[in-house]
Amino acid sequence: MNNQNIERSVADAILQKETSVTIGGHTFKVAQPTPATLIMASALIAELPTFDVNSNHIIVDILAKAKDAEVIGKIVATFILGAKRIKEKRTIKTGLFRKQNEIEWLSDYILDNLQCSEISQIINQRLLDMQIYDFFALTTSLSIASITKPTKEVETASGVL
Repeated sequence: MNNQNIERSVADAILQKETSVTIGGHTFKVAQPTPATLIMASALIAELPTFDVNSNHIIVDILAKAKDAEVIGKIVATFILGAKRIKEKRTIKTGLFRKQNEIEWLSDYILDNLQCSEISQIINQRLLDMQIYDFFALTTSLSIASITKPTKEVETASGVL
């Protein structure tokens, strides 16, 4: 993916056009933002190693923990494919007689072939597209409404209800 394709994807997203991304000769329709995709990506993000950004040795810290950041490929692939498509467990033809799980192939391809700056641009744009503010407003309003709050227990002759 080059900068021109990334810029086109960003412009299409702003204009709310259906976007796609071509990676490794395969074109993927970028999934519409859904809570399921955001939840799936959030679970993957939680697997990332943490870094002390105030450390005097941040470079050493990053290099020591980079081996634990392989999940980045899967995060980007999740943002591109979306939860619904991932749950379909699609395969992709990777050779004459060989097929591979689509998300695993895309995750590996992203890590092996995209530059860090390209990965960062994709993640940043997808985060903008994910309607995170709306998700936050939804979850906050539900929490305020105390929908999941337990009801008051009432003592009866036969026990607690």
